[in-house]
Amino acid sequence: MFDLIIASIKNLRRKKFRSFLTILAICISVASFVLISTIGDVGKSAIETELSSLGIDGVSILPEDKETTLLSEEQLQEIKEFDGVSSAVPIVMQYTDVKVGAQESQSLIWGIDAGAKQVIALTPIYGRLINQYDIATSANVCVVDESMALEAYRRSNIVGKNILLNIGGSWESFEVIGVVSSGGNILQNIVGNYIPSFLYVPYSSLGLLSGQSNFDRIAIKVQENYDVDSVGREIVATLNQQEGAIGAYKSENISQQKDQLTEVLSIVTTVLSVIAGISLVVAGLGIMTVMMSSVTERTREIGIKKAIGASRRNIMVEFLIETLTISFLGSAIGTAIGLGVAVVGCSMVDMNIIINPQLILTCVVFSVGTGVLFGVYPAQKAASLKPVDALRNE
Repeated sequence: MFDLIIASIKNLRRKKFRSFLTILAICISVASFVLISTIGDVGKSAIETELSSLGIDGVSILPEDKETTLLSEEQLQEIKEFDGVSSAVPIVMQYTDVKVGAQESQSLIWGIDAGAKQVIALTPIYGRLINQYDIATSANVCVVDESMALEAYRRSNIVGKNILLNIGGSWESFEVIGVVSSGGNILQNIVGNYIPSFLYVPYSSLGLLSGQSNFDRIAIKVQENYDVDSVGREIVATLNQQEGAIGAYKSENISQQKDQLTEVLSIVTTVLSVIAGISLVVAGLGIMTVMMSSVTERTREIGIKKAIGASRRNIMVEFLIETLTISFLGSAIGTAIGLGVAVVGCSMVDMNIIINPQLILTCVVFSVGTGVLFGVYPAQKAASLKPVDALRNE
């Protein structure tokens, strides 16, 4: 067997350029498959993380028409008492102008409660979050995200600074009491100004200054042993019944929307992976063509080997080893290139790389198996040559 392996490697070295092109075809196919699959896994993870970091990760109850239907403190207290509701916080939202230092921009202001951290993804970096005293006194305090601080002051810690918010047509001064991690970091890097910075204030302060006594939505965290959609439907049905109108309120399951986006990305990744898989089959056909050509070129050599005692099995194994070597080298190099490109790409956009060892192993096994499968026929043809006929070949 060792002699057969040495002979196979020597045969591949005879036609270096042809062997190189065949290995390159497999390498490109495997690299494409690994890269597409890895990007798909990274994308699904990024979508889930980013949508969670942008805000509410649960169920929201909101009016269908904000002009005719309201969400008030009464509905908030009622929702908190529902079975399966772990916590519920009011949210008032306003997109307005903000002056931070010498910088003026637009920001999305979230009017939140003291317990908002239980429902909204808020990770404090400096200072503190909004507390119950801030809510009770309608204090002019705020929590900003890190991207706003970096843009205005070129540093993250701006606790104690005062910023101006345009609320109700007039500029109001708010003291920064905390800085949190920016929601949608990756999305902001990709689409820039299209994703606004976030700023959080007590909902009572925003309501007092804007003259808005109702809430835009109520965010709910559901207990683990309860179905999120069922709890949302029950709350909506009760509120609609109290309002005396069908469809006055609705619920939004952000987790379900994340699942739908992830499913779409999975379908796209699968389709692209299938295309890359087809290229593997095409590369396998290339291996068959090369090996058939090799059989034709080495017909006289095969006849001499058979004449001095080489068995049918020896000839067949020799050709299969050549095929296996080409397939394995192409798969190994392609896997390394695919992972390398994925790592570099993720580092450039500041995303965490996700490597699926099982998927990579499956790809390599499929590639090598395809190569060997397409090499069986040429090997059988070489092994079936009769020594007399082979020796007659010029």
